[in-house]
Amino acid sequence: MREQKDEARRNAPSRHQCPNFVRIVFGAHQAIIQTALWTQNKPKNSGKGRSSSLFRNKSEMRVTGLEPARLAVKEPKSFASANSAIPAQRNSFYPRRQVLSIAAGRNRDFNGVYMHRQIYYAVTDSTNERLKALADEAENGLVAVAGEQTAGKGRMGRKWQSRPGQGAWFSVLLKDERLNAQNAPGVVFVCALAAARSLNRLCQESGFAIKWPNDIVHGGKKICGILCESGMSGDALQYAVAGIGINLKAESFGGELPWAASVRSETGFDLDAAAVIRAFLDEFDIAMEQMYNYGLSGILDRIRPLSATLGRLVRVENGENSFTGTAEDFGPDGSLIIRDLNGIQHTVHAGDVSVRGVMGYV
Repeated sequence: MREQKDEARRNAPSRHQCPNFVRIVFGAHQAIIQTALWTQNKPKNSGKGRSSSLFRNKSEMRVTGLEPARLAVKEPKSFASANSAIPAQRNSFYPRRQVLSIAAGRNRDFNGVYMHRQIYYAVTDSTNERLKALADEAENGLVAVAGEQTAGKGRMGRKWQSRPGQGAWFSVLLKDERLNAQNAPGVVFVCALAAARSLNRLCQESGFAIKWPNDIVHGGKKICGILCESGMSGDALQYAVAGIGINLKAESFGGELPWAASVRSETGFDLDAAAVIRAFLDEFDIAMEQMYNYGLSGILDRIRPLSATLGRLVRVENGENSFTGTAEDFGPDGSLIIRDLNGIQHTVHAGDVSVRGVMGYV
């Protein structure tokens, strides 16, 4: 019996003759080499910018985006163009934070659903005016960004201060074939939702709220204003321009703006304007698709939890018809439903009145 075992051992193939063994050893050898090379060449702080470590403390905040070469995700082969009515399938490719990061590096035009070409003006009168001048020939989704605006304005012609390096001043041109005179008034609510959500996400909090219809506030102070304008040909809508101004770093606004503040003065976060614009466009594109496909009601449902107006005592300034009441809800068209002190219900529209808090701006 022992002789048979010795004979079988002598006739068995050695480990060097075994293809599987060689394959395993060779594979392990290659893995060790690859690991050594990666360890030798890996960048310092390779985790910097990931969603788990993007924000470490409020004294060191500067959002610049994550280097896309460090992402272990595949880029889609194609995206919808700015003129396309069909969005790319963003959620199947990237987590939300990685979309923001990729937009910062590999493809600066990719922001969520659409491709947004951007035009930058170091100084201009108004980004809204620049896009209106380009509207006939420019493509849907074009973004105009300004370092400084000399004639920035808000609703009802109010002046908007846009100092250099102090905020994100930009506008978006909308020429989608699905946009029309009936749904265009909803764009202001889409912008407000996108601005509040993007600022809450970047600052990792929920303090940014929406003052009906078009302001973003924090701690009762105005951080962001929105102005939407449109171009008509008869009864047909030709284009819409959504202008957004976000105070990021300003510390003083003059006596004429007692309720103004900035992201930094309110939260301590020192945000980068380019990253704020990218985050806004990410939210904006998704919300616009929701409005196109399902109407304004879904947008209003998402705004209600973020509203700084609903449930509060407000003052409606409308000349001789001014009154005070409690903001109860939104109408299906985005109007504000207010019950006055006599119990009478009123429906007010954004373009007709100014709504302020009784004890302050909100």
